[in-house]
Amino acid sequence: MARFDPAANQAEVNRAAQDLATAQREFDNASALLDRGVATNDRVTQARAALAAAQAQVIEVQQDTNALEITAPFGGRIETLDLDVGEYVSAGTQVARLVDITPLTVEIQVPQQSLTLLEVGQPASVEFITGEKREGIVTFVGSAAAAETRTFLAEIEVDNADGAIPSGISAQVVIPTGTVTAHFLPPSIVSLNTQGDLGIKTVDSDATVAFFPIEVVDAQIDGVWVTGLPDSVDVITVGQGFVSEGEVAAPRPAEMN
Repeated sequence: MARFDPAANQAEVNRAAQDLATAQREFDNASALLDRGVATNDRVTQARAALAAAQAQVIEVQQDTNALEITAPFGGRIETLDLDVGEYVSAGTQVARLVDITPLTVEIQVPQQSLTLLEVGQPASVEFITGEKREGIVTFVGSAAAAETRTFLAEIEVDNADGAIPSGISAQVVIPTGTVTAHFLPPSIVSLNTQGDLGIKTVDSDATVAFFPIEVVDAQIDGVWVTGLPDSVDVITVGQGFVSEGEVAAPRPAEMN
């Protein structure tokens, strides 16, 4: 993405190389004199320490040489480059913004009561605000709740090889967590029994009234989806408030519009 001016670094490379050569000569001379008995062990030890310091300096300068080119840790698209030719840059300064959207990661916040329904590897359908629809896979489910919302982070990975979907836009995510048989009914026919249970009144083949407790699994403007009823059932849609469980009714099929 960028390259530093190598002039100063080259000067450091030359100096470090010269210091290393000098330290090496001093160590070699001290070792030779020690072998002849005209030098002390302390002098050799000091020369060895100076040589080690010079070698460390050469390694440090070489690392600086390798860092002259600023490269990205991953492939992607440069969104911003906050550098101008000739500008001085301090260590730790942000110099660019790199975005990788192939694949695209979609982040959602999951309510704590739904966390146990999610696991890595589940399929997900994602519809973006642009109208684009893609299929994805759950790749991460968080284990620590956000302090402000008590929700958990989950991530869905979506193929975006063509780069058509930009980063940062809104999306609606649907993750199937199981199947259940439900009936769609108007909310007006839902009633309570004497124990306060929410349910539906029906008639069997003998016209006897029965009460089935239900659970609302989804509510819409024009009705509710409920579970707890048999697969096939005759529901009392009119007059359910005038009959009780166990009574024999005189049912009449509803007129179809």
